[in-house]
Amino acid sequence: MKIESTHFRPIQALTHARRTAFAHFAAAVMWALVGWLVALSGAQAATSVGGTIAANTTWSASQSPYIVTADVIVGSGATLTIQPGVVIYMNAATNLIVNNGALRAQGTSSAAITVTSYRDVANPNLAPAPGDWGQLKFLAGTMSAGTVLDHVQVKYGQGIVITAASPTLNNVSLLYHAGAAITIDLDSSPTGIGLTAAGNGLNGIAVPAGEILSNATWSLRGIPYVVTGALSVGGAPSIAAIAPNSIAQGSSVDALIIGARLANPESVAVTNPNVTATLGSGAVDTSIPVRLTAASGAALGATTLTMQVAAGLVSIPLNVVPPSATLAVVPSPLAVPPDNAPRNFLVTMSRADTVANVVGVTLDNTSLATVSPASATIVGGQTQATFQLTGKAAGQTTLRVSSATLAGATTPVYITSDYGGINTTRSALVGVQVGTSPAPPQSSFQTLLASPQLGLVVGNGGTASLGLLASPAVGVSVGAQQQQSSYGFTSPSLGLGVGPIALGTQPQGLVAGSSMTLNVQGFALPVNTTVALSPNTGLTLGTPQVSVDGTSLAVPIAIDAAAPLSQRLVSLATGTTPIRFAPSGAGVVTVTLGPPAITALVPGSTSSGTTLTLTISGSNLRDVVAVTAEPQTGLSFGTAPTVSADATQITLPLSVDSAAPTGPRVIRIFTLGGSTTNSASTANTLAIN
Repeated sequence: MKIESTHFRPIQALTHARRTAFAHFAAAVMWALVGWLVALSGAQAATSVGGTIAANTTWSASQSPYIVTADVIVGSGATLTIQPGVVIYMNAATNLIVNNGALRAQGTSSAAITVTSYRDVANPNLAPAPGDWGQLKFLAGTMSAGTVLDHVQVKYGQGIVITAASPTLNNVSLLYHAGAAITIDLDSSPTGIGLTAAGNGLNGIAVPAGEILSNATWSLRGIPYVVTGALSVGGAPSIAAIAPNSIAQGSSVDALIIGARLANPESVAVTNPNVTATLGSGAVDTSIPVRLTAASGAALGATTLTMQVAAGLVSIPLNVVPPSATLAVVPSPLAVPPDNAPRNFLVTMSRADTVANVVGVTLDNTSLATVSPASATIVGGQTQATFQLTGKAAGQTTLRVSSATLAGATTPVYITSDYGGINTTRSALVGVQVGTSPAPPQSSFQTLLASPQLGLVVGNGGTASLGLLASPAVGVSVGAQQQQSSYGFTSPSLGLGVGPIALGTQPQGLVAGSSMTLNVQGFALPVNTTVALSPNTGLTLGTPQVSVDGTSLAVPIAIDAAAPLSQRLVSLATGTTPIRFAPSGAGVVTVTLGPPAITALVPGSTSSGTTLTLTISGSNLRDVVAVTAEPQTGLSFGTAPTVSADATQITLPLSVDSAAPTGPRVIRIFTLGGSTTNSASTANTLAIN
């Protein structure tokens, strides 16, 4: 046993140098084996070839086999002729390339030409495999008329590749290649018959997707052409734009698709299952009208519109956005006395927007009342602005709310001395019609009317007089008389403020891991109002405190750091009676991250008159309601920023007007959790050059 161990120890301890020498020895043995096999077959010794062939050259059967040790490139207008029966062994990673030349490899049925792997010899330890060598390539400079392959076997490589060439391939067998047997581009027109393919990654002719813009002929026979993508004969159809490129939940819109080669549309579809598209009439080669409809529950965000036209399949991105916010006046109608004292009212939005909206207010008759300010900005993430109404003289007028970005609103305004609060609505003056009626009893009587806003007095005598009142509790006094008039009422619709109401919440973002006070604005809120949030996971509520005048409520809330980041519904009640929000969507808050921060802008500078995609990196970039610049003159941000899943990056379109002033702009982000600083730094400053 000791002697056996001594004999084997040197083999077990081979050094790196010895292993390298062993590898060279193995390679030498392999080629010696090739030569040995050739010798056994009675042929000549192997001929090594490689490099550029710049003159006409013949590979003869007498010099076969040929061993390609480096790429063989046929160029300079030369022709490489390969005689019947020649065997060509390709070393690893080598290629046979026809570039500005011709290849004539014409074998016979009894003496085929073989191009194969260097391992394709009769030795079980040197088994060949697909991909052992490179490719047989015909490039753009191939002299197609003089390039003919006939009775050729090509094995164990990566197939034949034809690029802007048209060789003739007859009776060519393609065996055991990694990938497609033959790959052509759209500028090639090879011809041939009797092709066979077996054991390849694709036993066919691979054709890429794209456009065939010049005449082409596919006439290789024996194996199939396989198109690997959308292929267009002539220019492919394309969509340049769709206008509008977004649709709001719960709405329908007529859109126009603009592009090229769009004639004869066949079908249109949207990947979002709750968005439908219908082809309209009037389609032409450059435009197609479509009708888009989004269900109220359609998922927000990007989707894709796909359309099949005669020339092919085309698609374009489409965006599903929340419903457009609407404006309202709270309370409505408005009532003030003519005492020249300002009183607050609100202009509200049905939901928070991602951008700032400017709203203006006007009165039809400014001699009766005035309103201020003339306009106010509801910043992104907020839902209301406060205005003041001042009564000057008794009468009725109309208040109008307008906005360049939102639909306007109107409400009646009553200026009356019988004032009961701006939330108390009054009818226009009510007339009493007096006519003949049966005589009442001789004794006088009194009757109380259960009308909160109307009063009536009838005179004591033969002729009735008319009185106009507006009091919450009214009595009618009728004196004794021979004839008493009957009376009836004709008035416009009356507005009533019934019970307590909630108008909105501040803030609308609850920061995880903090303690905050949630304020609810309203009217006539009872002192025993209770507050609940649903779902309440991760939230601890304190005791609500209602203001003396019932217009606000404050409740402390502790938000756990692990509270789910999601929307929560605020519910108010007094006893078992709910107190509703007006509008109904005003009672929604969101558990979110803390104030955002910006760490980088890409690009950090741009020029006037450009449109680009701005990438903002930072932290807590969640629940974004607005992106602004200070100053913003000449800059316009897209309204649908894309936020990464980890809330560390925002991308959005930015347009810089050609007349935009040069200089630094501080980029700011507003979220439901706060806003970034307005102090300039290298991280948050965009330079306009």
